[in-house]
Amino acid sequence: MKNIRTEVFRQVALYAGVDKKDISGESLLYDELGMDPLVILMLLITLAESLGKNVFTLRFELENLNSVDDLVTVFHPPAVSVSQPRVRYCLH
Repeated sequence: MKNIRTEVFRQVALYAGVDKKDISGESLLYDELGMDPLVILMLLITLAESLGKNVFTLRFELENLNSVDDLVTVFHPPAVSVSQPRVRYCLH
């Protein structure tokens, strides 16, 4: 499987028309790279196909995708810590 971060950076560079080395995780999709919501949606579809994911099963809100790292998170969400339930003892 492709490295998710590498593939996101590669595709963002292609869609934005910039060199991959000029992009960082903090690069802003709208303000710095000049993308609009339609381009970002097309980018998400391309990334899903490239990474073997179904775009309809991804969890994201388009208006919350602001940076390149936000795109990486769509395809590789952070691990969720599951805490153990508390056991209550009943002493009658």
